[in-house]
Amino acid sequence: MDQLIADGHYIGLAEASNTPGLDLIVDGQPVQVKCGTALSNLTEQFEKYPDITVIANAALAEKAAQSDAPWAHLLTTVPGFEIETLEEQIAETLGHA
Repeated sequence: MDQLIADGHYIGLAEASNTPGLDLIVDGQPVQVKCGTALSNLTEQFEKYPDITVIANAALAEKAAQSDAPWAHLLTTVPGFEIETLEEQIAETLGHA
């Protein structure tokens, strides 16, 4: 979210943390954020919500780009969105707790 704001996008949060199909509103459009390693994370999302763009971690986005998935054009990533970075941040936060 910070990267999108820094890039000049208007960002809003979904109504609730469990809003079906989306996490963010980016420039007025619904967006789902996915982080993982399996393409099934994306396949399941696009089966349920075929018109909602997804921002995925870099490795997952690369895997999807190399596939022939019909939804690949609805997938993007942002610089620094890596699983390793998130794991480090979570470990640090839990260490403070």
